[in-house]
Amino acid sequence: MTNNPNKVERLPLTDDYIFKRVFAFEGNESVLKYFLEAILKKDIEKVEIKNPEIIPYEKEEQIASKYIEFHYIELPKYKKKEPTKFTKLDQWMCVLTDRKGEIILAEKENKEIKKAMNTLDYISSDPKERERHNSVIMDEYNRLTSEQNFFEAGKEERKRRRKKGTE
Repeated sequence: MTNNPNKVERLPLTDDYIFKRVFAFEGNESVLKYFLEAILKKDIEKVEIKNPEIIPYEKEEQIASKYIEFHYIELPKYKKKEPTKFTKLDQWMCVLTDRKGEIILAEKENKEIKKAMNTLDYISSDPKERERHNSVIMDEYNRLTSEQNFFEAGKEERKRRRKKGTE
């Protein structure tokens, strides 16, 4: 929790679920548009969110991959950057790296960042959203734990087979 008893701690915008909830939130198309413009350094006429989910295990992935462009942003680089002469992308990176002082400056200079932060505050203060977020986190933790357990069980099985000479 923060120092203000009425203010709820913001959920992490770097979390996939929360990111989608903020940037694909109905009415936040302009937030996504300005974020994409900052990353791509191009003007975008219009953004329309049809389906924020990309399902990784379907043949849709092969079709969509012709149209998807990946950009990797190294967030740790932005944690150390000085706030003088921030670009629009730098302002968004302050939000993603949770640089509180710089977020306030970015909100003053960029109304879309202010809108994104208002959406994040709204989502963060909603008990159902927090519960959904925690469920997503627990599902991922359980999946990773299960994968690790299967991996370890496979290693143990290989060791037993080697000892018996059956491999």
